[in-house]
Amino acid sequence: MEGAAPASSASAPAPGNRVEAPIVVAANVVSPTDDTTSEGTAASSDAPPGILRRVGGAVGGVGFRIFDNMSFIGEVLVDFFELDKPKYYKEIQEMKKKQAKEARRKRKMQEAAEADEIASFEEGAAAAAPESAATGAAEGAAAALAAAAA
Repeated sequence: MEGAAPASSASAPAPGNRVEAPIVVAANVVSPTDDTTSEGTAASSDAPPGILRRVGGAVGGVGFRIFDNMSFIGEVLVDFFELDKPKYYKEIQEMKKKQAKEARRKRKMQEAAEADEIASFEEGAAAAAPESAATGAAEGAAAALAAAAA
């Protein structure tokens, strides 16, 4: 086998084996969110903002607080005077209370009627029990006499 090349470690990798290349990282990579220029100095200075900027911020902050507090007071007044309720809100609530009261009254009447019906069944069964016991005893005595006579 003269034409065959000898197997060596420099040959192509076997199927299934991966060849890993080294990872190269650039030394001067800068994030887009960094506040540095290309020279590496800070873009914003450490000097305090000017007087105009501070006055404008204070006026804006006070204005926002006044607006926020007035908004809160408005919400409280709307709730207190019930301005967010429909025109006939109280009448609707009274109607719902009346309907609930009527439903409770009907339910109680139905429960009372059922209790009376159950009581009448129990009374009828109790009244029928002594009669059947008396007739049962008479029949039992007649059967005993008939058996004795025979």
